[in-house]
Amino acid sequence: MVNNTNKANLVGVLVESVVEDLLLLQEKPTRIDLEKFSKLTPQEQILVAKKTLRQVGQGSSRNVFLMPGGKTVLKIASSPAGKGQNQAEASASDFTQGSFLARVLHRDQGYQWLVSEYAKPLEDDSAFRKLTGGEGLKPLIADMENWYNYAVLRDRDQWATKGFQKIETLRKTNRWVDSFLKFIRVGDIQPGDFEGLHQWGMVGGNRLVVLDYGFSRKVANKHYEE
Repeated sequence: MVNNTNKANLVGVLVESVVEDLLLLQEKPTRIDLEKFSKLTPQEQILVAKKTLRQVGQGSSRNVFLMPGGKTVLKIASSPAGKGQNQAEASASDFTQGSFLARVLHRDQGYQWLVSEYAKPLEDDSAFRKLTGGEGLKPLIADMENWYNYAVLRDRDQWATKGFQKIETLRKTNRWVDSFLKFIRVGDIQPGDFEGLHQWGMVGGNRLVVLDYGFSRKVANKHYEE
């Protein structure tokens, strides 16, 4: 009979073996063999990633790791909701026009994991002020939330109406805002999910992108509504 200590030792040996098989054995590994990585169980994938990569994020249903080279991140689902978010993100990346998404570059067939562009975290919301001619992130997203409530959810209260009118005026002269509103509407994602500065980053020093965009209403209703 195997006791808990022996089980832990055995898991450690297996992880070390898998790590050696997945990584090029250099002082600083340059890549992970994603084909072999896909054959691991979800639990093994997370164990291997924690052993070999730097974790840069963790949500309720996904773990995020910086890939070798520092230009991409690996998002691993830790629940069915995480798979749903990976699938929604991959689909949005494939079909959305515009430069405001951290693009998905590779994905598992079952959406257990995906690899997307790495974006440097923002220190402030000055990029939004530059894009919109003065609006900071929170007031911009608040107006977009009211726009969404009016245009998508058919809410006609004074706040939704006022926000809708303000954003409709802005989008006529701002291509970025117009493209982002189209993305929100097609993807059916509430703008409030993007109000945190941690949700945004810079790619290449000059491209503002949203990092996590898989939490559509479809995913929310399927995996989070009781």
